[in-house]
Amino acid sequence: MRIMQPRIGFALVGAALLATGVTSMAVAAQNQAAQPVCYSTCPSNVDLKVSFHVLHVGAEEIENFSVRVGPGVIGATASPTGTVTIKAGSTVLCTITLTTASRGRGSCSPSANALPAGHHVVIAYYSGDSMYSPAQSRPQQLQIIHLPGGGGD
Repeated sequence: MRIMQPRIGFALVGAALLATGVTSMAVAAQNQAAQPVCYSTCPSNVDLKVSFHVLHVGAEEIENFSVRVGPGVIGATASPTGTVTIKAGSTVLCTITLTTASRGRGSCSPSANALPAGHHVVIAYYSGDSMYSPAQSRPQQLQIIHLPGGGGD
């Protein structure tokens, strides 16, 4: 008869990680793939791509903001759902609805004349869902300019 001793080392390591501020970690039994263990919601990453960095006044609708929302922890496989709002300051440029089928990806375009001439910082804000925490992208630069000889403000 073989007596199995409990392994308290894992529990001690897990407790130490939590004490230092780690909010998620992957746990795996022997010969099994790791699955994330998040204690409320898993962190998420938001990647925003801007197709043009300089646009003419009134031509903002040709801009295509593409977004990818993914897990911020290794092993999470569920597709993020919810909404991503693209903003320049307090101005909402467009909104993307993520569904399970979209696998955390989407794109949108603002309306014409959405922004005045000038330099703008654009950020994508993810709402979060039951699995993933709200998050925002890194800022992207967008400049709106007047056409030469086109008059303007």
